[in-house]
Amino acid sequence: MNKMRLPERRRIARNRSRLAPRLQMWVAAVLTALFAPTTAPAAELSVGSVLLRPGTDGRVVVSGAAENVATFGFTIMVELVPRAGNVGELEFTRTDRLTLSKRGSASIHRRSDLAEEVRVIRPRTAGDDILEVGDPWPDQGSFSIFDTGQTGSPLLNGAIGDNGTFIASPIQFRGALTAHPIRATADAQGIWDVVLSTSRGDSSWEGLPTTLQAGTVIVSQKACVSRADCNDGDSCTSDSCDAGFCRNVRSEEPCTDRKPSRKKRQSR
Repeated sequence: MNKMRLPERRRIARNRSRLAPRLQMWVAAVLTALFAPTTAPAAELSVGSVLLRPGTDGRVVVSGAAENVATFGFTIMVELVPRAGNVGELEFTRTDRLTLSKRGSASIHRRSDLAEEVRVIRPRTAGDDILEVGDPWPDQGSFSIFDTGQTGSPLLNGAIGDNGTFIASPIQFRGALTAHPIRATADAQGIWDVVLSTSRGDSSWEGLPTTLQAGTVIVSQKACVSRADCNDGDSCTSDSCDAGFCRNVRSEEPCTDRKPSRKKRQSR
């Protein structure tokens, strides 16, 4: 009778040996699903890069993304950090601190330099406004601005926006949030980094781990956005915009189409 049971025992043993690896894989998959770290919510703040010529004004624009995550507001701190070798100054222009309710307290204007609608918080001369460009909570909460007078530095300013309840709720937002006015002195030349992790604290969507992306401001007499900005009027040069700077390279071939110099025109 025992001899008849031996094949059955062997069959059971074989089945167990086959099931063991599958069971181990199943247990591992369950444990991974239960204890694996969850992916952080998609929350970002980034700075757009700017090209300026000396002695001109511009704006640093901060954009954000909050993809179906819960938050009640944002804090933006923007700092200008000059690189070694820069000359002259690049600073934020002054705007007095102001906190306004979003309900009926600010008018909507279209600014051609931003190419989109913005909420003007304090009408002043051109270039002096910190602007609310995008609103994650339309007509709700408040928007606060603070400039160099509050931060104590011409290289640091910011803004705060909230939903008015200070209770986190899911939002879906992607786009420009704020625009911060800057001004380059007539002798300015160089590259300034524009950072959101500043000497006075980090920018963030409230309550969320936020990815921060810095930008740059390039100040140069030859600053350019496209090849058209680099036309020097000389048909014997090849004009190009290379990494934000104009390059005017004289042709090695003999050039007969060159315009007469100013001295020659005046002598005629």
